[in-house]
Amino acid sequence: MTEQVQLVSDEAKRVYVRAHGMLPQEVAYMRGDQEPVAGSVANTTSVYLNSPLFKHAFNNMSLRRFGDDIATTYDIPDMVRGIADVQDWAANTRLIQAEREKNPEFAAWLDARKQLQFDRDHLASCAPGTLGHAVLEFIEESGLEMFFMRTDPPANDLEYVHKMMVNAHDMSHIVSGFGTNMAGEHGVNSMTVASIHNYFSPEFALAIGKAADMTCSTFLVNKLYNYPQGVPITIEAMTLGFAAGQAVKMPLFMVDYDPYLEMQLDDVAADLGFTRGPGKEWDKYDPLLLG
Repeated sequence: MTEQVQLVSDEAKRVYVRAHGMLPQEVAYMRGDQEPVAGSVANTTSVYLNSPLFKHAFNNMSLRRFGDDIATTYDIPDMVRGIADVQDWAANTRLIQAEREKNPEFAAWLDARKQLQFDRDHLASCAPGTLGHAVLEFIEESGLEMFFMRTDPPANDLEYVHKMMVNAHDMSHIVSGFGTNMAGEHGVNSMTVASIHNYFSPEFALAIGKAADMTCSTFLVNKLYNYPQGVPITIEAMTLGFAAGQAVKMPLFMVDYDPYLEMQLDDVAADLGFTRGPGKEWDKYDPLLLG
């Protein structure tokens, strides 16, 4: 039991609460009679809490500010390293095999091993408002390389899933209508989390979704503590993202986009079962979510 401290006056109690947050009897009520097991090293039943690399990435992404001195994506390498530190690849291999056996659509997608590749001349021939035209606009306006990570051929099913999740991120922005502004990042990450949990078993969704889980959760915490003025649009973006993720037929990284390139964006979304976000309309909220 937490040692009780006797506080005589009301003023003494106020001073104590300002310094410690709670009165001793309040702490005792919350913690009860049980104490955590003590040992020579810090060790818990949470693989995440036991990983210094994971905790470092999670804490920094939750609590940092997004100033102009470094890129907003500066923490991503630390996040990837932290996730690698807690992955159980043997268990994940068993999970993907089980998922393959019970989901014929997913199994067929794995077997096809289709890559995200676009012919620039074809994109240039697509009419305004179509997916193909939007992809070309994204490439030309952003100057970004859409498929710059995980360029080597995947050696197994798990590597293929992770490759496609990474490579399809920019496509997810384009197709979903959740732009590359900060609110759009909240929207697309929330959509990813909801879609994989809606489509796969909870265990496999966690196995492949740790990056989306971390960005989704830490970005919310980040805004709650550092950018309170941006919390309303953050909640709106996440709400729309979760709704889109629960409605879409399959996670966007699994979609074969070739048949959709000449379709209007809203028609693409309708065929996939969800309502698109507002695109660049949320650009105006970046001053509330960055800086």
